[in-house]
Amino acid sequence: MKNKIYLNPSSFVSTSGKPETLIASVNRCTRCNACVQSCPSYLIKPEETASPRGRVQLIRLILEGKVKPQHHLPLIKHSLQDCLLCGRCTLACAGNIAVAQQVSCLSKAVNLPLMPASLKFFLHLKVLSPRFFDILIRFIQFLRYWKLFIVTGIGKKSSLYWIKYLHQTMPAPKQSLQTQLRKNKINISPQKPDFIYLPSLQACYAEPDIGQKTLQLLAPKKTHILFHTSTGFFEYLHGEHTRCLSQAKHLLTQWEKLSSCKAPLVTDSWETFAFLKNYPILFASLSGWQKRAEVFASHVRFVADFIKPQKSALNFKTALDFSGLLFLPLENISFSRRILKTQAGKNLLECDYSRFPIPLGSVLFARPAQAEQVLLENVKDVARQQIKQVYCLSGWAALILAHALKRHYPAAQAQHIVYLQDQHDRI
Repeated sequence: MKNKIYLNPSSFVSTSGKPETLIASVNRCTRCNACVQSCPSYLIKPEETASPRGRVQLIRLILEGKVKPQHHLPLIKHSLQDCLLCGRCTLACAGNIAVAQQVSCLSKAVNLPLMPASLKFFLHLKVLSPRFFDILIRFIQFLRYWKLFIVTGIGKKSSLYWIKYLHQTMPAPKQSLQTQLRKNKINISPQKPDFIYLPSLQACYAEPDIGQKTLQLLAPKKTHILFHTSTGFFEYLHGEHTRCLSQAKHLLTQWEKLSSCKAPLVTDSWETFAFLKNYPILFASLSGWQKRAEVFASHVRFVADFIKPQKSALNFKTALDFSGLLFLPLENISFSRRILKTQAGKNLLECDYSRFPIPLGSVLFARPAQAEQVLLENVKDVARQQIKQVYCLSGWAALILAHALKRHYPAAQAQHIVYLQDQHDRI
């Protein structure tokens, strides 16, 4: 007898920090079709089951008991497996329905893996043992520096192909951000800080210049840097809700102690920023914690907020990429767009470019063929409009797109938006 699968209708979802039950969110869908034409998986494979509308209706039927998931697992997984969790459907939706979060809830209910098991274990180490994870990263950097990946054969196994992909995508190995700051004798934990900086995984290891430039933007104010601190986002996507809450409580409490609820918490990661902004939905059933989370969320800032460009038309066409996972706060996308518009003027092109996102996170490795196809469509958009520079709100998006452009359209480049300050300084 097949095991019963339970999709909790009381699970909370949101894209605006205001909690809404899963069943209420699904029932708000009017099936207007606005989301369909914004969905990259539907544009590549035009099937109703591969559209956001089809997935929402599938979830609604399951919640209403009209579809028994344990009896239709192949159909359900076929419908879910093409979703990139990019959230573009929500941006197109007049009701701002959190489709990607709904899909994530069902994926966890039917135990659909969103990443290879080896990658999940590797990233889980960051949560379980941050110090050991740091040592492991340094060892991997050592192998990359001395070009020992070919000798060791790492990445040849199908279960470890993601290592080879990351090795090819990542820039040349560099010292970690924490090591660089220690060598320069920079105090990373001052008393009564003006800012609290939560660096992304990219800024810590793959591209520490992002972290350095973020600190330059925050200077000369005192900045406390939170290394080896989990937000709960990984557990939200791939783990248990209780562990996600535990990590969120730890970060929230840490921020309160460090700043007495006054210092802004700054991050360079678009995914982290959007997730932290939606912390109140994690504590929707805990009123005391929810109020604290609302105060915390109001103090979360994205690094682009501190860029102060002056009006000066750049002499090349540029675009903004806001690819992310699950949460896409529209008002903050608009703010980052205005910053780039001030700097680029008429050279900012954005209308058609937002059609295809950059596959991010575990989706990139769980469905590599589909992710590569979507990424190539993104490159085609850049080439068709002859864009020379793409500024990304996500460090991972910048690295992945930069690698794809280098292979297929080297006339263009991709960078994290923090590098926009360099353009201002050179003018």
